[in-house]
Amino acid sequence: MNIACFLVEVNRLTRNAMPPDIDPIGVIPERVRWNPYTLESRTLKKATLATITTHGEMSESDLWALSRDSLVLLDAFADCLEHGRYRRQDIETFATKLRGS
Repeated sequence: MNIACFLVEVNRLTRNAMPPDIDPIGVIPERVRWNPYTLESRTLKKATLATITTHGEMSESDLWALSRDSLVLLDAFADCLEHGRYRRQDIETFATKLRGS
């Protein structure tokens, strides 16, 4: 499924707002770097980068590879992007950092 459909499913599964004191742009790279070789980390990285570029295909099984925490982080990140809460430069720096992890 394309990334837009994937994010709709992520949102449907979470139905939670991220606590206001947690910024997904700061937490996601740390989660990926903490366990870079797990299926969950690889899937979170792939889905986050696809969310940034708005291109990419994700499978339904990718939904089940993500823990509830990762789903909530991804949903909050997509929401922040959609509402323009990050500067373009911050997103580019974030993507570069994420690709390197």
